[in-house]
Amino acid sequence: MARIKEVELAELKKIRKETLRRIRDFEKLYDLVKNQRNKFVNLIQVCPLCSAGLGWGVHVTNDLCGGPMQAHLDRKLGTGG
Repeated sequence: MARIKEVELAELKKIRKETLRRIRDFEKLYDLVKNQRNKFVNLIQVCPLCSAGLGWGVHVTNDLCGGPMQAHLDRKLGTGG
């Protein structure tokens, strides 16, 4: 009986170790995606088309930065790009 518990415990430890490894991998991917998103949002905010007032970049920036509520309001008012 004790041998069965030891085997089960060893198997559960393996599963836990694998799960923790996958969580670390997903954390790295999440940070990478978040940083890339922020980089592109910053590029959109400083692009010459946005500062020239042509409009499309401003709406894209609002959709990215304003969150779902701002995007919903833009669509409802017909001002979204």
